[in-house]
Amino acid sequence: MCNKNNFLAAIEGNDHEKVPVWFMRQAGRYLPKYHELRKNRSIMEITLDPNTVEEISYLPVNEIGVDASIIFSDILLPVETMGFTLHYEDGKGPMISNSVLSGQNSKIMDYEPAADPYLPVEAVRLFKSRHPSTPLIGFCGGPVTVASYLIKGESDGDLAATRSLMYRKPDVYRRILRHVTDAMILLLKSQISAGCDVVQIFDSWAGSMSRDQFQQYRENFLSDIFTELGSSRSIYFSTSSWHLVDQLKELGATFLSMDWRSDLSSLIGVVRSGTGLQGNLDPVLSQSGSQACETETRRIVDSMLDQDGYIFNLGHGVLPGTDPGTLRDIVNIVHSYSR
Repeated sequence: MCNKNNFLAAIEGNDHEKVPVWFMRQAGRYLPKYHELRKNRSIMEITLDPNTVEEISYLPVNEIGVDASIIFSDILLPVETMGFTLHYEDGKGPMISNSVLSGQNSKIMDYEPAADPYLPVEAVRLFKSRHPSTPLIGFCGGPVTVASYLIKGESDGDLAATRSLMYRKPDVYRRILRHVTDAMILLLKSQISAGCDVVQIFDSWAGSMSRDQFQQYRENFLSDIFTELGSSRSIYFSTSSWHLVDQLKELGATFLSMDWRSDLSSLIGVVRSGTGLQGNLDPVLSQSGSQACETETRRIVDSMLDQDGYIFNLGHGVLPGTDPGTLRDIVNIVHSYSR
């Protein structure tokens, strides 16, 4: 097994022997053992059981060999405490039955961590007590990504419904973003206090914003998260955000995680000093298990060996049906590189 300190050394900017590796959405959902532990329970039911959350979270370290775990949860679970009704539909994902556009929710409540039954702090403490040497990542959704579900009631990947509300009712849009931003700050702080070593903001749909829209979002909402986190180690991720790089580097995140569409190596020297990079193998390649997967893995790592602070990762989440054996092969390839 590799030295787990590689991951934290990369985050902290210290020297380390091997290139660290972990996978987004790597809390075990692609592993057979995950489905055994789930036992036909919903995500919402599982997250009420700290022991199962802890066990699922550790699966990829134990079975794949990645260098860090991410706590098992979902970015939308906190919204129930804010007055929204959440459920998950097979083939559709998370659904909000009383979304803003449905007209069934006249008031958004402030997020109260003490009232959130899905808050993973107990699972975080349990994980760190059982695996003290394994870095643990906490996370939240990016404000505009979470807000997009509250607005439309389901996935709004291109932010069409969200941007429409932004234009038509800017006060309503800003009010939603304020509530969500404040909630995400409280959520991340609770995970850090419980023992998470790093936190990641999954802002999957932010790349659908124009440069001007993102600037307003960054200045008025997103930057508040990193200000509140202070010296805590953080990672920011969004998809299709290459056109926003000059703004992303100003966020103050410890690491920027880029999707597979980006030329990661071209960011060396562009991000400001002290900011690390994470990414960015196409998850379709990891799903295919072909020789092209090994070739591209080596190409990415080779291109990043001069970057101070680099974590190998997929350029998005692990796709369903991905062979765990292929993921183990990827980890072994990356770990074969000496820094």
